[in-house]
Amino acid sequence: MADSIQKDELMKRIAEKRKLMINAAELNGYTSGEVVKYSQQLDMLLNKYQQIELEEKNKTNGPFRVFVTKMKSLTFQEPVVYQTAEK
Repeated sequence: MADSIQKDELMKRIAEKRKLMINAAELNGYTSGEVVKYSQQLDMLLNKYQQIELEEKNKTNGPFRVFVTKMKSLTFQEPVVYQTAEK
């Protein structure tokens, strides 16, 4: 749920940034500093959106996720060496 809200907000910001970039390009040319700045900001927003999409796609649910979470919480110590009595 939180991811969908975040994605919706990102989509709004992406659309706004795209409009700003296009308007700046029409006024100042495609290679103006302002257009480059908007383009770079748009790239960052798109990268964030793609990251959320990728995380959603790779999300694992169920018992395996519980198992992995428990395994991550364990701290592993040096193995204990037991000495046996010599005969």
